[in-house]
Amino acid sequence: PAPFTATTPQGYVETSEDTYDDPYMAPVHHARGTHPSDLPDTLASTLQHIVGQLDVLTQTMSLLEERLTMNEDKMKKMEDRVVQALGFPERKT
Repeated sequence: PAPFTATTPQGYVETSEDTYDDPYMAPVHHARGTHPSDLPDTLASTLQHIVGQLDVLTQTMSLLEERLTMNEDKMKKMEDRVVQALGFPERKT
């Protein structure tokens, strides 16, 4: 495919030729010419820290969702066994 350049709603320029393993580490250039290296080191460091914390939060939420689904499945199986053991007719879900 031919390379392309797009401007995001936030005014950042992205090109199809740039590929990165971690999209958070990809350099982002502002359409007005501001480059990440123009940011003060403390701000850049703080933003990198925030991105890292958001990544941890995303992973945590994913694991919690998996655990919730697993527990819901176990509860459904347990409910089915109790209903069967007590001889109640099965509910349609």
